[in-house]
This record gives sequence, structure tokens and C-alpha cells, in this order.
Amino acid sequence: MPKIFQYLGYIFFFYSNEHLPIHCHVKKGEKEIKAVLNFHEGKLLVKFLKVRGKNGFEGKQLVVIETFVKNYHEQIVEKWKQFFIYGKSPNFEVISRSK
Repeated sequence: MPKIFQYLGYIFFFYSNEHLPIHCHVKKGEKEIKAVLNFHEGKLLVKFLKVRGKNGFEGKQLVVIETFVKNYHEQIVEKWKQFFIYGKSPNFEVISRSK
């Protein structure tokens, strides 16, 4: 389970047996959600999916996660390629404030 980011106590990570489309998981405490990155006509669309057996995020927490994913989507995609295509461990980064 490679961790890719930590931001405001949220951990962004991949499971090692992931699949397309490109996505990352976000966990804080007992809550977890999956953030799927889709691109349509050059525009990023972030879709959130529940993770079976886990409580998701709502309200302000979801806004914080969505903002982070939109701001760091290029790095998330690059870390995905690094791990799933090239078989290299992505760098873990602690972010103290969003872009």
C-alpha cells in the first residue's frame, strides 16, 4: 500500500492491486473514500466512490479532499504511472498547505 501524500491528517494512497481508471484512496481515522480521476474534453472530473465496509467523508471534509485532488492531480497521475507502469515506489510527500 504505497502512500503518496499526507495533508491535514488525510493519507492519500494506492492499494498495490489497483486497476484503471486512475484513482487514489483517501483515509483519515476510520473513514476512507476512493477519488477517481477522469478527463473529459481536457477537463478534470473527480468522482468519489464509497469503499466497501468503510464510512466515507461528507461536507467540508469532502471539499478539502476534492480541492487537494484537483490541485495535485498531475502528481497523482505521475505517481500512479511510476508505481503501476514502471514498478517503482512513488515518493511520499507531506504537504502542509495546498496550492
